[in-house]
Amino acid sequence: MNSNVINEVRDALKIQNATEKIPNCIPIIEVGYKATLPVRLASLTKSTTGTGDIIATTANTKQLYIKYVSFSMIKDATCDVATGSLSLSATIAGAVKEIALIPVITLTAQSESINIVFNNPIKIDPNTAVTLGAQTFTAGVLVRTAVIGFFEDDYVKG
Repeated sequence: MNSNVINEVRDALKIQNATEKIPNCIPIIEVGYKATLPVRLASLTKSTTGTGDIIATTANTKQLYIKYVSFSMIKDATCDVATGSLSLSATIAGAVKEIALIPVITLTAQSESINIVFNNPIKIDPNTAVTLGAQTFTAGVLVRTAVIGFFEDDYVKG
């Protein structure tokens, strides 16, 4: 266990080093510790055709956890994007996974939005990216916006 966490537990519970021991509830306290890490925001708005775009990247030395996602789109009836879906994805346990999807229908006016709060934050693999999927169109307007709330912790391989 990290010595900083042990010191925080001693301070929070007012445990005297000389006379008392830390109770056997460290796993519960560790979960609480992670829940208090500051949440940061990353966002992206894209209105042009083309490749996918990175919203956030994870460092090799940090572990990134997604706490919530807000994903929306609006398009006009002249937009010729292919029928399918808009996606927000990340690498989880070694494979690219879609975190959120919004269905789209070609040549149809649409406005969609989803908001997800994860009770158990999603752990993203180190040294990878959270991306807004590619969409190709030649006419009309398509605007996509994604916001993620995340926190980072020191990466421990294991």
